[in-house]
Amino acid sequence: DSIANQNGFYHLMPGNIIYCDSIVGINEQIIRPSVFRAMLDWHEKKPFISRDFDKNISSLTNGGLIKISQHRVFFEENRAVLRISMDKINKNELSGLAGLQPSSDGKTTIIGECNAFWQNALRHGEKMKIQWQRQSKGTQRLRIDFNIPYCFKSPFGLELLIDLYRKNESFFQSQ
Repeated sequence: DSIANQNGFYHLMPGNIIYCDSIVGINEQIIRPSVFRAMLDWHEKKPFISRDFDKNISSLTNGGLIKISQHRVFFEENRAVLRISMDKINKNELSGLAGLQPSSDGKTTIIGECNAFWQNALRHGEKMKIQWQRQSKGTQRLRIDFNIPYCFKSPFGLELLIDLYRKNESFFQSQ
């Protein structure tokens, strides 16, 4: 639909509804096409709304998952076709520090810290973070944070957080 201004009044004039059609240029080595369409909310036969598209492409780019170097929407009759060029953003990291702590009974305990972060390793837009700390023989903490925005090609996501903390042999806390 379009809007025309006549003498200070706006009149709605009927026009063709533009529908989302296809996306050209999705790099399957970076992200699965079904996940990209869901993140962009680009579904065939869905009416194309420019304001929503701009908001979705901005949040996808600012989310740090992929880098969209170029995108352009072409209109063919009543169809909107998206042509896109994308690059992968590498945010995977692994860091750690370990040491040995001898005890009075002759045993040695491994102490230290390990942090791991993976993003989009399976091309589903998932994020996984693992943190492990052990500062003394009785104290340990393990935290696992896993987020997958679209499970099994559905609009539902999954977020899992496990936080285990052990202060000594008799004290154990989990969340």
